[in-house]
Amino acid sequence: MVQTITLSDEVFARLQALARPFEDREPEDVIRRLLDGDSTKSVEIPSGHNVASDLKVVRYPRERGAVVELNGERISATTVPDLCTKVMKFIYSKGLWSQFESLAPYKTSAKRYLFSKTAKHPQGNDFFVPLKYRNIHMEAHKNYETTIKQLGRLLYQLGVTFEYVQ
Repeated sequence: MVQTITLSDEVFARLQALARPFEDREPEDVIRRLLDGDSTKSVEIPSGHNVASDLKVVRYPRERGAVVELNGERISATTVPDLCTKVMKFIYSKGLWSQFESLAPYKTSAKRYLFSKTAKHPQGNDFFVPLKYRNIHMEAHKNYETTIKQLGRLLYQLGVTFEYVQ
């Protein structure tokens, strides 16, 4: 028997942010994966700089949150959007905002930005889960694995040490 549930826009956006591209086809796929507790796949760590050597991840971060350290300062986040927002606030609080802004738009592929001055990807598509902090829009439609990799590369460029704790 198929059941219907109603979700607020905010909860649906959070559910979308947890979706794994090319794996989760429907919201039910994300919910099923979360209920089954599938968070044990290994993470491929990029090599060649301090972020990679400092980042010792052997599984996907928990789908229910992550803890990271930025320049030794611990940040706990409950969702990918929460993590992205807290990283942008950290960047601003440390006086790195103008350096951060100068990197916009920040491409992660030919079709996607991590952040830009508008909530649009290179080909004009709207961000799926846009976050706005000050004058920058960040795309939070990512899983934790991708978010941690991309934030690690970004923060390295800003001279911020980044470590995934749990």
